[in-house]
Amino acid sequence: MNTQTETRFFLEKKQSAIDLPLIDTPTQSLANYWFIALASIAIILSQVATNFVKTANPIELGLVGLYQTFGPLLLFLLLFRYGAKQPLKTLYRRFSVRDLGVMLLFTVINLAYGQLASSFIPSVANKSIVASTGHGSLANKILHFTTNSILNVPALMIEELFGIILFLALAAMIKKYAHQRRNASMWIALVISMFMFGLMHFYVYDWHLAQMFFIIGVSRLITTGLYIRTKSIWPAFFAHWLTDTFIMFVTTFTLWQ
Repeated sequence: MNTQTETRFFLEKKQSAIDLPLIDTPTQSLANYWFIALASIAIILSQVATNFVKTANPIELGLVGLYQTFGPLLLFLLLFRYGAKQPLKTLYRRFSVRDLGVMLLFTVINLAYGQLASSFIPSVANKSIVASTGHGSLANKILHFTTNSILNVPALMIEELFGIILFLALAAMIKKYAHQRRNASMWIALVISMFMFGLMHFYVYDWHLAQMFFIIGVSRLITTGLYIRTKSIWPAFFAHWLTDTFIMFVTTFTLWQ
């Protein structure tokens, strides 16, 4: 990025010379930016659609579960590498020890905001968390919590890829074809991707729009902000995983009787 002609976004490190994929790389066609954005939405919707599959066939159930867990992950990686024409290493960059501290700070902010917002916005429980709490003995609760914390790893990486790739494609499109300044483009893309991310949670939150947009959506804003700060998907992913794991822990052992 040419720092003489472009102003850094307020979350970016002052001394960092690392570019953001798509936003700071050579211009691609408008059609390709649209393709990346729409393909991101289509991939995440294909995962949501698996929740509506009704079958008692164990083979079919296994195939649906396999796709739900790993299919969108593979498709997002292929989209970024071949659709966006960006090396995967530009998304999965190494991060510093200081970035870990920033990650923990953003995690605390995310949890604090969620708790504060929930006190003002009536909310419904996440279906996937309630379904994964387990029943019966404490040992059964521990088993379910541990299993689902591990299974949550690919699920949350999929969500991070969706939120970040959509943000990058939108920001690049707005900057290069709507001729907006870099900062303005990033703000607009952040808001749009925030609402799209919240909207994609319609199934687990039963179309509770206030919760989808003002709790889940703003949480996405915080997590994407962490990506912008560190220029790596890893801290954003770990912050997301820590947040959801903490909520799952509280839900699991609060419900235990």
